[in-house]
Amino acid sequence: MQNQVKNWSKIWKIERVFYKITDEISLPRPMSQTFLIWFVIGLFLSFKMKGIFPFSFSSASLNHLGIPFLIAFIMNKKTFQGKKPYNYLLSALLYLFRSKVTRLGRKKTRNDYQAFEHEVLIRERKVIEYAEH
Repeated sequence: MQNQVKNWSKIWKIERVFYKITDEISLPRPMSQTFLIWFVIGLFLSFKMKGIFPFSFSSASLNHLGIPFLIAFIMNKKTFQGKKPYNYLLSALLYLFRSKVTRLGRKKTRNDYQAFEHEVLIRERKVIEYAEH
């Protein structure tokens, strides 16, 4: 049996938990630092998106509390397909904007794509009408 060396480097990664924002404002439940950061980012985005079509017709409480809470909850999940959610979003965006390599090793940029210009011929059908005598 092999002796494994224990790694103690993650012992110092204790996340801060906030119970109060100030002495007067207490939070309804303890919230982590990353949750509050994502909530503030979501709140900022909700203020920026209030003029966009679906957000302009919803209530202010949904826009300024519900959407930031949903963003913070999703981003605070431990893993999303094996990655942290912000790393997953970053890798998806990098995939969209990086140049691609074909199977022959050639680089393919976004401007190299050719338009699909094929004509499709459809055989005409003649409809024969029989007149009744």
